[in-house]
Amino acid sequence: MTAEPDRVIEDLFREAHELSLKGKLDESAERYKKIIRKTGRRKLTILQSEAMRKLGSLLWRKAETSKAMDYYRRSILLSKKSGDDAGCAKAYNGIGSLYFNSGKWDKVEKYYTLALEAGSTNEDPNLIANIYNNLGAMNNILGDWKMAIQHYEKAVDIYETIKDDRGLARTYNNLGLTYRDKGDWHKASSYYRECIRLSEEVDDVSLKSNCALNEAQVLIKLSRLEDARALCEEAYEILSDIGEVGGRAEAMMLYGVIYSKMNKLALAENHFTESLKINKAHGNLLGMAECYREMAVLYKDWGKNKKTLGCLGKAFKTFRTLKASHYLDDIDTKIVDLEELTFKITRDMGTAVESKDTYTFGHSQRVAHYAIEIVKKMKQDKEMVKGLMIAAYLHDLGKVKVTKKILQKPRKLTVKEFSIIQQHPDWGIKMLEGIDFPWEVKPLVRSHQEKWDGSGYPDGLAGEDIPLGARIIAVADVFDALTTERPYRPALPLKEALKILKDEAGKGLDPVIVKKFLRLVKANLPADLKDSLSAMPMSSFLKLWGGNSTGRISKENNQREANLTSLVRAG
Repeated sequence: MTAEPDRVIEDLFREAHELSLKGKLDESAERYKKIIRKTGRRKLTILQSEAMRKLGSLLWRKAETSKAMDYYRRSILLSKKSGDDAGCAKAYNGIGSLYFNSGKWDKVEKYYTLALEAGSTNEDPNLIANIYNNLGAMNNILGDWKMAIQHYEKAVDIYETIKDDRGLARTYNNLGLTYRDKGDWHKASSYYRECIRLSEEVDDVSLKSNCALNEAQVLIKLSRLEDARALCEEAYEILSDIGEVGGRAEAMMLYGVIYSKMNKLALAENHFTESLKINKAHGNLLGMAECYREMAVLYKDWGKNKKTLGCLGKAFKTFRTLKASHYLDDIDTKIVDLEELTFKITRDMGTAVESKDTYTFGHSQRVAHYAIEIVKKMKQDKEMVKGLMIAAYLHDLGKVKVTKKILQKPRKLTVKEFSIIQQHPDWGIKMLEGIDFPWEVKPLVRSHQEKWDGSGYPDGLAGEDIPLGARIIAVADVFDALTTERPYRPALPLKEALKILKDEAGKGLDPVIVKKFLRLVKANLPADLKDSLSAMPMSSFLKLWGGNSTGRISKENNQREANLTSLVRAG
């Protein structure tokens, strides 16, 4: 009496699997839901748990994360109830893959480890190989390539032994990712080609399309842009047909990179925007972080500095959300690269301000140098130092709205003209609207014209109510103004400039900071300030930035995270 229903369930499993391979995810999901209902009525706990896991895997591919998590957790409860250790391992594996998407590495490692422990109690080599594959993907994204390759090689040995071509294809794709991240493009490409060959043999269109995107990245690196675009087009069509969200977002971002390199900047912007839209809708923080970073590079090349900083701020925020306390290396590398790009952009913005006024050319650069020299003696943390550097370059940003006639006037300003000058801190802040700096920058830009005695502008702040960084910039700003030629007077001799600084201590300037700076000047700067400081080499500033004593800007970061298709779905 039970043979027919058992065959029905078996047929439903087969149909669901075949539909999944063809990318018909909705139809496959309906089959699994039907199995769950049938097995639930008949109390076939192990089969019901299996259907829940497979449905969770489908929902994960569709980026329906909360629903997928629910089915995996329900699968664990049923598996524990029936003593099915293999079922528990597969569900743990699936949950680890879900957390992979949000970058919660402590939970990723926790659930993959639970999966390995549960799986070791039974003889399911495919399951163990899958878990090794996923541990490799986790180590790859965290920058531990040696460990990633070791995990992948264990998976390859198992898949070859049990002749699982689909598992081998996935692992070859993952090895390609790791060797690409190491910069071994040819070895990466060879693994991708093997992955594509095997995925075609087993008719896994999803894996084939995502591996094609990975191959496209290698082609971009090798400047084979048209070939890369052709692969993207093929992959995007497949991914759109089967409804895989993560791959579509990846394809859109790669289109953006390709068009950016082709100097088709508007097209690149459109594709990055679409990629962000998809990633945001489905909570893919890894995809968002990468896309913001690529957009920042695009806007920098386009000369859109404000948009560059806006994207950099969002990239900082997203990468720091992903950063776990004991998994620092890879994310920290990316953050350092973002910091260096931010520095370059703000330097360019400061220079743009000075292009209106030949008398103040190099002013922001020198103010930044003096400010950093001061703060180094004050034992402030590195994050404060970085914010100070950025603010020093941008402190006069609002002056781009002031006419040359006023900036270069050789006589005393009228009351009206001075009132216009007084608006430049506010104008600077407005120009920085929408930019989310990872350090305290905007308060320093706004308050750099405040005075210790409260007579400054725009808010009339006094004493320690003025941000420390703004007080430091104020001292550096006054010193540079005194020691460089201006329209209304020549540069002052060192002795006279130092006397004016000393007189301003406790009035316009913080007396403690003035005292520290006077010591620095006497100890370090040559007597002929005008000649020695008019062309301060940029290497001095690069050495100060981030404690880089060599003055070297690190090379462009070519690493990227392993994407979600690196993972083996539970099932």
